[in-house]
Amino acid sequence: KMQAAAIALHAAVEDSGTSTDDCAGQIQEALLAIEAGSGKKTARSIRDIMPEVIKELETQNECHGLVGFTTGLQTLDEMTGGIRRGELWTVGALPGRGKTALGAQMILANAKAGTAVMPFSIEMSEIELGKRFIAASSSRITANQVRNPKWIGKDQWLQLGTDVAIVADLPIFVDDRGSLKIDQLLASARLFIRRHQVALIVVDYLQIVQAPGRDIKDQVSYTAKALRAFAKSENVAVVQLSQLSRPKGKDINARPSMIDLKETGSIEETSHVVLLPYMPLNDEGKFAAEQELIIGKSRNGSVGSLPVYFDTKRLQFKIALLAAVEDSGTSATELTNLISGCVTAWPAG
Repeated sequence: KMQAAAIALHAAVEDSGTSTDDCAGQIQEALLAIEAGSGKKTARSIRDIMPEVIKELETQNECHGLVGFTTGLQTLDEMTGGIRRGELWTVGALPGRGKTALGAQMILANAKAGTAVMPFSIEMSEIELGKRFIAASSSRITANQVRNPKWIGKDQWLQLGTDVAIVADLPIFVDDRGSLKIDQLLASARLFIRRHQVALIVVDYLQIVQAPGRDIKDQVSYTAKALRAFAKSENVAVVQLSQLSRPKGKDINARPSMIDLKETGSIEETSHVVLLPYMPLNDEGKFAAEQELIIGKSRNGSVGSLPVYFDTKRLQFKIALLAAVEDSGTSATELTNLISGCVTAWPAG
């Protein structure tokens, strides 16, 4: 099979009508096909599997439910068990409703815990992503100040330098190519897994990754399936961000569901966990109070919703109840109502 692939590649190289990208893709496809047919992985006895099951249960018990990588939200970790190796997670939202912010929060939380992370930031530049990391990490510099440095006071520039130095030491490897094919993405990810032990991949966002297919539906389906297979074969965790379809004939602030995942049902089918940030806007165009993080699907945990608060200063999500407790301006009545709402929203147990 390798000999046949080499002969075919040689013929493609000799053909002046074949592009370099097509040749590179042909190499990737041939190697993947050979590896898939090699039969390296065999069935295992359940007797050999059970000790690993016990080990995972013990890990969950010791880590308060967390067995995978953190989501950056402790309550969400407890409900899902965290982002496990071999899993594909999807974060779906309309533009400007928090999917990139949640992805950046996951990246930063895991990098601070010592896990090497590789974001493919196809939509946002590496500079813009770096600014988000600074705003999320800093105790004194806000997102508005990072966007408009003229608001940074003279006494704050020293603090900014300290914050930048902390972020710079984190094991984060950003690929911000504006145009990226799925085989290029997987090849790059595989290289950094080998070189830097990357364990978490974040793709922002699914619909603009180029892939084979007759139309956008086929292309998105191909990409989602390829990312899931990659997560399992490389034993890494993958988080893909996805657009939602814009509501037709209904309120733009309608509560999202997995049906709204754009282009194809394959996103839902291939995902182990689907998260849907719900951040409606009020009449003033600002985020309304009733913000939620909906867990639409979870193969190893609970489904339901978490009342959350989006901190616009840090561009990060917080559990609503904790954010309210930290806010000295929250009254006892407001806290009581919020607790009641949380009890209603959270699943039993």
